[in-house]
Amino acid sequence: MKRLTMVLACFALVSMAVSAQTAKIALQHNGNVTLYDADKMTDAMTAAADGDTLYLNEGTFGGDVTITKKVSIIGSGAATILDGAVKISIPDTPTLTAHLLDALNIQKSITVTLPVNDLKIRKCQFVGMSFDAKVEGVTFDRCYHRGGTDSPFRLSSNVKQMNAINSKFWYITGNAEYAGDANFVNCNIYEIYNSYSSYGRATYMNCIIREWQYSGSSYHSNTTTYVNCLCGRDYFTNSVNQNCWNYGNTNILGNGTNCSLTDDQLKSNNYLGTDGTVVGITGGSTPFTLVPSVPKVSEYTIKVDTQTKKLNVNIKVSAN
Repeated sequence: MKRLTMVLACFALVSMAVSAQTAKIALQHNGNVTLYDADKMTDAMTAAADGDTLYLNEGTFGGDVTITKKVSIIGSGAATILDGAVKISIPDTPTLTAHLLDALNIQKSITVTLPVNDLKIRKCQFVGMSFDAKVEGVTFDRCYHRGGTDSPFRLSSNVKQMNAINSKFWYITGNAEYAGDANFVNCNIYEIYNSYSSYGRATYMNCIIREWQYSGSSYHSNTTTYVNCLCGRDYFTNSVNQNCWNYGNTNILGNGTNCSLTDDQLKSNNYLGTDGTVVGITGGSTPFTLVPSVPKVSEYTIKVDTQTKKLNVNIKVSAN
């Protein structure tokens, strides 16, 4: 019993320490960990080497962040707040192998200022997105863009081979006519602004789209493709569409990026994607979630064997 009491006391102390800790940056390099205060991101980035990981716990990290190394910055989800803009400025046109940003709540925009290949952003919230330098191969996996007309998700001719999967977008704009292979799969999109009279070479598959704004004589280019999309209004003039549905009004996403219909309602109306699951962010093989991908304990049991005087601990670990 004393051993069990000691173990439970240790658990309690660890829990108290974790809950009381302030926002910290943990730089992992060659198996060693160095801690930095929340306002020392520049110092941590300077000390980091390519391939390192910066772990951010819950809390607020003030100031802008400029990423200059091939690192991974991993947060704890919505409670890890980057209270500034993020600039991706890694020299020598690197090809990234890991997620650059993961499980972060970014309060301002993300801007790519130097060319980069295979950029991956997962389970992050952010306000605006701009590609000011060439990006070949970019993936947004279960992300939430919440910027409006002043902070849009801005496509440009710098974007090549972009994939957005099970993500939410408030406002998409930019010169997509020259953006090569921009693909949106199982996404909820509040508004697309077609300022160039053509929204070319983009594909929307299994998406829910509230509406478009436009200028010029046509809504979409004939190089824009829609497959199994549910749309607030019928704006498919000059576009290529396959098995799409007109909801009849823009209330499909209401005043936000969450669908006004439940999954059961989507199914009953046969609003299904190419894979048979519902259209929008809850369909597909990776439904939308901002919960971090790091392993977490989902179940555990602790038993004391009085005969052998051993403590048996069973832990079930899962990851999103």
